[in-house]
Formats: sequence, structure tokens, C-alpha cells
Amino acid sequence: MKNKLLIAVATGLLAAGLNTLPAQAGEVLVASDTPCGVDALSTDLLPYQAPGYRYQVIGSGVPPPAGWEQPAYDDSAWSVGAAGFGSGGFCDNIVQTAWSLSSDLLVRRVVSVPAGAVNLRVWIGIDNDILEVFFNGTSLGGNIVHEFCAELDNFSFAVPQALVQAGPNAVAYYLRDRGGVSFFDTRLSACVSLPPGCSFTCPPDTTGPNDPGACGAVVNYPDPTTAGSCSGLTVACTPPSGSSFPVGTNLVTCIATDPGGAEAGSCSFNVIVKDTEPPKAGCVAVIPFKIFQNPLRKVGEFRLLATDNCDPDPKIYIGDSRSGFVTGPFHNLDLVEIGAGPSLTPSWHAPAQGPNVAVVFTKGDPLLWAVDSSGNASTPVKCK
Repeated sequence: MKNKLLIAVATGLLAAGLNTLPAQAGEVLVASDTPCGVDALSTDLLPYQAPGYRYQVIGSGVPPPAGWEQPAYDDSAWSVGAAGFGSGGFCDNIVQTAWSLSSDLLVRRVVSVPAGAVNLRVWIGIDNDILEVFFNGTSLGGNIVHEFCAELDNFSFAVPQALVQAGPNAVAYYLRDRGGVSFFDTRLSACVSLPPGCSFTCPPDTTGPNDPGACGAVVNYPDPTTAGSCSGLTVACTPPSGSSFPVGTNLVTCIATDPGGAEAGSCSFNVIVKDTEPPKAGCVAVIPFKIFQNPLRKVGEFRLLATDNCDPDPKIYIGDSRSGFVTGPFHNLDLVEIGAGPSLTPSWHAPAQGPNVAVVFTKGDPLLWAVDSSGNASTPVKCK
């Protein structure tokens, strides 16, 4: 395994626009997205794991084709793949397109930039080297080394506003792997203006219970609100209102587009579905209770049953109606021998042999209930 080491080659980095904070022990740190004004939203024009990249793998140190970084270069013969690129391995980075070890990688992508977008910044997660990054054929810098597993937003490059044009823009990356594990992914952020006098707001997070018998719920949420001069602005949310959301926290992203189809802003909120439904539990007599004397008691064998809308293995417990004794957890279809009598000491033990998983003694009626992974408990029932 490689040692963790991040080194930035100082030559040309300031001119390249690499946004750095004070570093410690040779690590290069990057600032977060440039804050946008009240009339603009920070958005990803190109998100991580995006499809549609043109790429070519070449031998390490082999010169790339002349002009490959220019917008007009014909890359139609190149392969097409989705980010991230990499070899896989022990790192947790998401790889969608293979990048062989000890090779160079050329990557190109056309990105649509809406009119008025400012503060564009290229963000990168890389293992090993960023040799150079280009925007519309102009170098933003490079010569950066990163070892060990890549972290998204490790490095960023500011795009000079003079290079940006409304409509299609070309981003190109020259990358190198030196063995071990290879990985590369990127995003392009920008501040995108809303129409003058227009505000665009997502609804607050919404929380609700699961639908009966389901591990999720169909949720209808309110539309995002716009205020001011928003004529022609179209807002679409994913997943849409009325979708079925699983139990848990689900991110909804809403994107506003202008009449020309360009993204004008985005916002997000959470749909939180909570599992509030208890399991169904019971016990079936395999050998019904029989009465015995000296001491007075009844003894039987029972199959324990429990199902749940979400939890595939709800935990089953057996208690005593006349004491605070509780034993478990047991599992669905477990076979248990139960003895109940006023002179018995509430307890349990493993049987010496046979199919039963336990022998349980109670003073009063044996009570059974189940608890799911969300903490919902069923109403206790008597085993009889």
C-alpha cells in the first residue's frame, strides 16, 4: 500500500489558478466553491460520475496527438465512457471506466455553459498525477502529484472568465498513473444567474411514516417557489412529487431552466420516510401445552413467528406475565420449549439435544413480541 503523501509542484500553480489554503506537512488543501451572490446559485455544470467523456489511453510518456486539447480536435475515433476512470482496488472511489495502471490518460468533454455564468472552477479527484488541465484549449496548469486513495475535490483550477463562452465549451485533461491504483474524476462548478429579480426556493425537508405494509411511502411534496420576474423559468425535480421513496433520507434535486433550455439554478431538500410499523409476531403450538404435577406446570413446544415490512430478521422476545423476566432475542421459525407454572423460576437454558433452540420457564403466561431494526415493537401475545 502506498504511503499517504500529497505534494504540489509550486512551479506555475499560482498562474494556473489553483485555489489553495495554508498547507500542513506538504498537503495541498483547496477552498470550497466560490460563494455566489444573492441573484445567482452555485451549481455543477458537470457533476462527478458524468457520462459522455471521450478518452484515449496512451503509453506513459508517449506524446499525445498534436492539438488534442483544442475544441476543434476530432475525437470521434476515441472511446466513450463515464467518470470515474480507474483500476479499482482497495480504494472506495467509484470507477465506471477502466484506466490501466502505469499509463497516461487523455480525457475530453464538451460542457454547455449558460449565458451569464461566472466563477467557473474545475474540481478534481486524482491518483496519481495531473499533468495538465485545459479549458477551450488554454492550459489552466498542472504538474500536481497525489498519492494514496483519491479524495474528490482534492484540487481545483479557476477558469479565467475570458475563456468562457455561452454555449459549448471544451474541457481536457492529461493524466498519468505510476502504478498501484489509478483514479480520476472531475466536476465543473459555476455561479449561474437567476433571471433579474427572480428568487427560486425549494420546500423544506418533509418527514412522514411508511405506507402500511411497505418499506417506503408515496410522497407528494410541494413545488419549489419562485418570486419576482421569473417568466419562462421551468422547474423540474428528481425524483418527482408522487414518487415512492424508501425508508430513510432521500435527496430531491430541483433544477430551473430558462426558456433557452440552459440551467438557471438548482436547489435540494430531503424527503425522510420513517418506518413506524411494528412487526407481526406469534407462536404456533407444535406440541400443545400439557399439564404436569409436582410441581404444577404446563409444558409445550412452540414455533416462533415474526415478519416485518422492512426488517428481514425482526428480533423475538419471550417474557413472563407475572415477573419482569425477558429472554431473547430469538428468530423467525425458531422452535422453543416453554414451561409455565407458579412455582417455576423464570429462566432459560439451552437444551441438551433436539431441534429446540431454548427451554424457557415462566411463572405466569409466556408472552411473545417482536422488535424491528427501527425499534418498533409488536403487541405482546400469549403462547397457548
